[in-house]
Amino acid sequence: MLVCLGCFLSACGGGDSSDDSDSADSTNMVETATEPMAEITTSGGPSDEPDPEPQASTPRSGVLAIGDSITLGFQAESWANKLARFSGVQVFRSGIGGNRARNIASRIGDELDSTNAELVLILVGTNDARANSTGGSAYGSMLDTAIGRGARVLIGTIPPQYPEIVIEPEPDPEPGPDPDPDPDPDPDPDPDPDPDPDPDPDPDPDPDPDPDPSDPPEGTNTASRVSFSLAKNTTQVNAVNASIRAAAAARGVGVVDVYGAFGTDRALMQDDGFHPTDAGQNVIAVRFGESF
Repeated sequence: MLVCLGCFLSACGGGDSSDDSDSADSTNMVETATEPMAEITTSGGPSDEPDPEPQASTPRSGVLAIGDSITLGFQAESWANKLARFSGVQVFRSGIGGNRARNIASRIGDELDSTNAELVLILVGTNDARANSTGGSAYGSMLDTAIGRGARVLIGTIPPQYPEIVIEPEPDPEPGPDPDPDPDPDPDPDPDPDPDPDPDPDPDPDPDPDPDPSDPPEGTNTASRVSFSLAKNTTQVNAVNASIRAAAAARGVGVVDVYGAFGTDRALMQDDGFHPTDAGQNVIAVRFGESF
């Protein structure tokens, strides 16, 4: 650019370097010509101005309660709502009916991104137990996601399950027999003294099909069937809770013993045997609240 500017000055008759006054004029013009370049450099390239401080990320706050229909609140107020009221802490409730451990593992990251919660409370696995599943690696996956997002995590064991209580309606009373409009006053005078005997029973009836090994033995009474179902449910729940504890222990995550808080109080569960009553939801809220 300086060469071009010198050519322009020579063409105008002012480029003789032996003339001091012309030399001074050339310097002034170059200085003037370079001022806009200095401005461009300042605004678009490196400069002496210090770099701006990076913007700090928004600090996490609040609690994310995530789970299935128990967290949603099925025919009872959710433990998440109760926890918010008891503690005065902001709680984001994210319960979806029918969710299993794998569902929580796939959506916990998005829920944390949208809520920016500081603490995550997880309660899931009831539907896994009902489906004869332990949840597998899904528990480790959901914990890893939450920890990777920088959130603190607590995970609860699932509550007990009981056989369903079926309340059968009272049958309508059967009406009495209609009176005989024309009774026969005389009985049969000569009843058959030797009626034909019943045919012989089948000496070799077809055997029953193979019983379902998950059903109680044939012939057990109602109380025995309930005990058998309770033992079956307990085995499945214990398997899920063992999976939860193993995943949490491997990552240093705290476990909230919801199962232990319920004890053996059947009244804390609705008639279906796996959804907590309002009193049961209170138990969950208090136990999680005590944990943090």
